[in-house]
Amino acid sequence: MWDTPKTTDLGLPNSSQESSMVALILRTLKADGEIEESPGPSYLVRNWPGAFVEWSTKAVRDAFFTSPQLTRLTKADGLKDTIAKGVQEGWLAYVGKDPGGGHRR
Repeated sequence: MWDTPKTTDLGLPNSSQESSMVALILRTLKADGEIEESPGPSYLVRNWPGAFVEWSTKAVRDAFFTSPQLTRLTKADGLKDTIAKGVQEGWLAYVGKDPGGGHRR
C-alpha cells in the first residue's frame, strides 16, 4: 500500500562511503529509482494514466509531486528537460490550443 512507509536497507555504512549520511541516503534512493533529477520521457509515457490523452505542463509537474506511483524529483526544473527531450526524440508533442479548441504547434 502506498501510504505505508517503505524501508530501505543502507547496508553497513562506513565513513569512506560518502561525505555525509545524507549523501549516502540520496545515493541509495537514486540507485533504487526512488528519486531522479530528470526522469526520461519514456518513463513519463509509460507511467502516465491512460485515461488522459492531453497533459498540461502543470499537470505533469503536479503529478510528480502528488502521485506515490511516480518517482520523486530532486529538482523541479528536471521536468523541463524531460519534456524537451521527449519532444526532440518524438515521444511527446508540445502544442498549444487555439481559440477554436484545436491544437497548434
